[in-house]
Amino acid sequence: MKGDKAVDMVQKFRTKTASALKISVKGGEPKQILEQSGCGGVAQLDVSYCGRFVAVITTRSQVFVIDVKTGESRLLRVILPIHVKFTDADSLFVLCATPGFGEPNSSAKILFEFPKCGGAHRRAASMVDLFGAPGYRAVSLISGPDDQIVVLASDGRWVLIDKENYIMI
Repeated sequence: MKGDKAVDMVQKFRTKTASALKISVKGGEPKQILEQSGCGGVAQLDVSYCGRFVAVITTRSQVFVIDVKTGESRLLRVILPIHVKFTDADSLFVLCATPGFGEPNSSAKILFEFPKCGGAHRRAASMVDLFGAPGYRAVSLISGPDDQIVVLASDGRWVLIDKENYIMI
């Protein structure tokens, strides 16, 4: 479970724009850790279990991983991000949408695994890789124990991905 310190960060990040991110550490004064001009507001965020890293999706469809300790920010290279989720180990998963309103491109990569500190993605999966057939829309992520992630589809179908690359439906 994430500590009280991480919960404090989530509350502060959700109320501020990405141009002036601030946190409050256990009753202390808010402290600016990063100034990121021109990237819009915060649309979604997740805090790593250790409380050191924060992943932010901005209103301009950019994903940043911020090291709270150093203030360093990394931009992740993804298209149309819709959900970010840290696992309890060392991974950050980013779920992306496919462009357009028609049938999603089943071969386009939509799920990316990154090191929790950012950097290049480790692996990626398409809709067919995840659900075994075209026609599904992944909409959300839930982190589980032991570095697992659950990918939820719009029709209620789900897959569980573990750290050994196994996909269980």
